[in-house]
Amino acid sequence: MMKKTNTLHLILAVIVGLSIGIIIISSIESFAPKLFENSESYILSADSDDTSLAFRHLTTPLLMFVLLAYGLGAFFGGFVSSIIENGILSALITGLLLMAGGIINLALMQHPLWFTITSLLIYVPLAIAGGKSGRFFRLKIKPNQTNQ
Repeated sequence: MMKKTNTLHLILAVIVGLSIGIIIISSIESFAPKLFENSESYILSADSDDTSLAFRHLTTPLLMFVLLAYGLGAFFGGFVSSIIENGILSALITGLLLMAGGIINLALMQHPLWFTITSLLIYVPLAIAGGKSGRFFRLKIKPNQTNQ
């Protein structure tokens, strides 16, 4: 059984890792209209009535760019969470939570089958890879020592 401080530390690591992952994914996706502005594929808007029709017209390069965003977000989310919390568990939980967000996104809007499968397979392995990479950069938190 984990100590209460270890559990709080794990929760903090997951929250920070998840936040980093979401920020990275959102930031990279925000560049998509600029990178693909000459393409007629980026036709989604916030007030679009038929998003399933819009998704049918998205090009493969744009969707691959979105997958890149998911992968980098998962990798660096796992990386940061494993720096904060020693061990791979925080990276795994971060990847699973990012995948849960991805599942919600997939359920709300129709995506091509290849994109759905690939996006579900990308979060957890890359979060774990980020967590394993983070072991080289772990913070060494030493307990406070009082003068006695």
